[in-house]
Amino acid sequence: MLLDYSDLKNRLAVLQAQNDSGKNKRVEKAKNEFRFFVENYLPHYLDHNKKETSSFRKEFYKDIKEFEKNRINEFLAFRGSAKTTMGSRALCMWRSIRKIHKYAIQVSDGAELATENLEAIQLEFEENKRLKADFLIQKGWVWKAKVFIVNIEGHFIKYQAFGSGTRIRGKNFMGSRPDDIYCDDLENDVNIENPDQRDKLYKWIIKVLFKLSNRNKPYNIWFLGTVLHYDSPLMRLSQRVDVSTHIYPGIITFPKNIDLWEKLYGIAKNSDIKKAYSFYLENIELLQEGLKVDDTSWLSLGIDMDYPVIFSLMLDYFEDPKAFNEEIQMSSHDEASQIFKMQYYSYLPADLVYYMGVDSALGKTKGDFAAITILGFSPSLNKYFIVDGFIARIHPDEVTIRMLKYAQTYYLQNIGFEIVQFQEYYKDTVQKKAIKEKIHFPVTPLANSEAGKALRIESIAPNVNDGTILFNPNMKAYNEQYIKYPKAKHDDAPDSGEMAYRVARYKTANFKDVKKVQQSLKNKFNYLKKRY
Repeated sequence: MLLDYSDLKNRLAVLQAQNDSGKNKRVEKAKNEFRFFVENYLPHYLDHNKKETSSFRKEFYKDIKEFEKNRINEFLAFRGSAKTTMGSRALCMWRSIRKIHKYAIQVSDGAELATENLEAIQLEFEENKRLKADFLIQKGWVWKAKVFIVNIEGHFIKYQAFGSGTRIRGKNFMGSRPDDIYCDDLENDVNIENPDQRDKLYKWIIKVLFKLSNRNKPYNIWFLGTVLHYDSPLMRLSQRVDVSTHIYPGIITFPKNIDLWEKLYGIAKNSDIKKAYSFYLENIELLQEGLKVDDTSWLSLGIDMDYPVIFSLMLDYFEDPKAFNEEIQMSSHDEASQIFKMQYYSYLPADLVYYMGVDSALGKTKGDFAAITILGFSPSLNKYFIVDGFIARIHPDEVTIRMLKYAQTYYLQNIGFEIVQFQEYYKDTVQKKAIKEKIHFPVTPLANSEAGKALRIESIAPNVNDGTILFNPNMKAYNEQYIKYPKAKHDDAPDSGEMAYRVARYKTANFKDVKKVQQSLKNKFNYLKKRY
């Protein structure tokens, strides 16, 4: 919550002074505990919420004294995380009352935000009854919007605001160079747009900001921001050994049933938001299963809210995964260096023959994804279409149910399945169940080597890049694993896609018989329409 000047002024007007009898203990505790300082002197920053719901803010409160030991800290956190409120404003004031610094400066991509932060601090020193009473704060001989001096119990501190790229070399106050530098949102969409602009800003940070302080005396530089580009100055700083980087994504663990969220997105996109929200309420437990977010308040419907934050966030994820990963997840990738340059289809030909690849996640790390790919081959176009599939954290028994459902929906000609360690399980379970339910289930066992997994997955890159394999534009979560490969945490989608493509190349289908079967399966297009 970032209060504007008028709102802050109104809240300070009603802030009650405290009983003077407990002042000494209160002051001592405030100097030792950042959370208490904010709760007691800046309750308006908490919006009257005593219970902290954000993992980022909890860690910031708890570990701030450890962070202070690092000369340069970088905090990359999601939009709306209160980075400015916590860092540029509250932290700066807390260090002031502890007399940590003598010359504090605020820097942002334009002088406006830096000035706003300065004005907020200045207003607290002017009108916050609790701060003024407990720490004897007085105005200094300079008191302007972009620069002011304050006297805290005989300790004089200068505060000044600057925009990024400005000439600020040689600054000095009473023999002290800037020793507390707050760099809040140095980047914007314009100044990181091309390599020259990124280079220019990064060089300014290194050659100007890093050189402002006296290296022989204590100082701190605080970078607070959100990822805007994989090669942004903030991302470059995160690679430096002299910068301690702390990353806080909005979604810590994605939900187990990501495909159910994708279905919800399809409802919102093709019908309306109200129907999608009804679907959310009907399936809320399944949708939230395995989900871990930074701020637990996102999971509930707040006052004056139409929908919970997580509902809107996940719609944003499927609408624009790249923007979501940057602004919420603090993750960005270099499109130019992507291994898979994916192309998408806008329609499906009528002569598709279907194959399936399965990555069951059996024997892997607990919590890993399982993935299924339904691949259609068009004999007339000689192209492959990723038609359907899913990725989710589910039990092998559920994978079995999904496989059999797909086998009923599509007349599968071949199924690629990795069954090195669990051959008996699938021989006894899946195939017997398929026979019992009279489901056509032609499995080709694939003895994949984990050592050659990357080589196997990357072997289909030429066919992806030249448009031989085309992708379903609606399968956002599935496609993202290809986009971010090999840097993504999971590679189950491309793993199952490679297996589907491998068995499809065998071309063992009797295409005349297949065509007759496909003509009778009129429900498949209705199925896809419902799914996406």
